[in-house]
Amino acid sequence: MAARSAKRPDIKAIVLDPSDGGDLLGFAYRRALETATRSALPLSKEERKRAVLRLKAECPDLSHRAIAKLVGVSHDTVDRWTRTEDESEEQSRPSTAFETPAQAARRFANDLGRLYESRGILDMLIPKRMGQALAIALADQLGSGARARAETFAQWTAIAVQVLAAEDR
Repeated sequence: MAARSAKRPDIKAIVLDPSDGGDLLGFAYRRALETATRSALPLSKEERKRAVLRLKAECPDLSHRAIAKLVGVSHDTVDRWTRTEDESEEQSRPSTAFETPAQAARRFANDLGRLYESRGILDMLIPKRMGQALAIALADQLGSGARARAETFAQWTAIAVQVLAAEDR
């Protein structure tokens, strides 16, 4: 279709055969990663990290060296990113011990930071999209109390904005 649109009778193409008979979307994703590591516009650090974490979750049989080769990072980086993600998941689990407000706030801020870093380009351009996704996630997680909790979170963040503004941060 691209050739027709450009009114070209022929174009060079590479035809790939996903011979393993597996997941076609996964095959396309891995191929995109392979070509991105050699392109003029390489993946950003955050995109590479998301790719590492996605591959680790979706393809647990892949070694850290194989993931590193696909994404274009060192296997040590894969080790560090996956270890950091595993540790942060453990920290985000509710503990049975008493948590101070400062500790809870730090955990909440870390979660918000991860949410902010994981947003995509569309979410940067259309902030309402992330808000809608957050509303769905809160409703799934909290059920009928989602709106009340969201209002509480909004109050907390509004106060945080006021304090940060007063401190000129």
